[in-house]
Amino acid sequence: MKAEFHNCLGGVEQREITRLTIYDAKDNPTVVAIEFAPGVIFAATAEHPDFNQILRQFGLNKTVVVQDSVLPDLTKIAFD
Repeated sequence: MKAEFHNCLGGVEQREITRLTIYDAKDNPTVVAIEFAPGVIFAATAEHPDFNQILRQFGLNKTVVVQDSVLPDLTKIAFD
């Protein structure tokens, strides 16, 4: 699988990867993805009911607790 990285919507970089973990600003994993075979990709977000078990299967010894929060209306977010 490929990952595409952007820095402030510029400086795009792509890499071939087999595993991806995305962390928030407090170093908590929020998304994991793994490619088991070409085109066979498993992905889960922190809202997945078994996310902590999935993290352990990925070799990440972290416990994530998800709390609901009020998000802004996405149509009102501007990217400068």
